[in-house]
Amino acid sequence: MCMSVTAGPEERYIYKQKRLPASAFSKKMVEKRRKELNAPVKCKECVEKEAISEREAAAKKREAQTASASTTGTELAADELHECSACKQQLPVSKFSRAQLTQKGPGKQRCAACLNASDQSERALVEEKKQAALKEAQQNYKRLVATGAPIAEQLAAASLEAAAEAELVTGLKPVRLGSGRGRGGRRGGYAGRGRGTGKGAKGA
Repeated sequence: MCMSVTAGPEERYIYKQKRLPASAFSKKMVEKRRKELNAPVKCKECVEKEAISEREAAAKKREAQTASASTTGTELAADELHECSACKQQLPVSKFSRAQLTQKGPGKQRCAACLNASDQSERALVEEKKQAALKEAQQNYKRLVATGAPIAEQLAAASLEAAAEAELVTGLKPVRLGSGRGRGGRRGGYAGRGRGTGKGAKGA
C-alpha cells in the first residue's frame, strides 16, 4: 500500500515501508493515487522489474512450445498404440519402424510384420514373372529351331533366352547395347554384333 505523506511538488509516498518522492512513480500512478487515496500504486522500479519478469516468463514459454513442436512426431511414447493400415491391429511403437510412424503416419503406416509379408509377396511375384519370361524365351527358341527359321532369328532368340536365364539367377536385368541407334543386334539388341553390323561395315 502506498500512502501520501506530503502534498505539492515535494509530495512523497511511503511505498513498501520506503519513503519515495513522487518522481519515483509514473505520472499515471501519481494521478491514480490523487484521484483515489486507497488506490494501490507501484513505483517505476517495481513496475519495470515486473515487466522484465513477465517478458522472461513469456520467452521461456515460447521456447518450451517451440521445443515441443520440434519433437512432435519424432519423440514416440513407448506405451502408445498405433493402428496398422494393413492388419488394422492396435500395436505398440516397437512393432513399427520409425519411418513408418513419422513419415507415413495414421492411415498409411504398416507394422513390421505386414511390411515383411508384403516384401516377400512382391519378391515372389517378381520371381514368377522372371520364370514365365524364361519359359517363354525357351519355347520361342525351340520353335524357331524346329521350324528352320533363319540363323539370325535363332541367334536373337538364344540371346533372349540367355538373358532371361541370367536375370532369373542374378536378379540383374541385361544391358541393352546400341539401344535406339539402329545397331546392336536384332530383336532386342543384346548381342551388339551380328550380321547386320557386318554388312553395314562393308557399305561404309
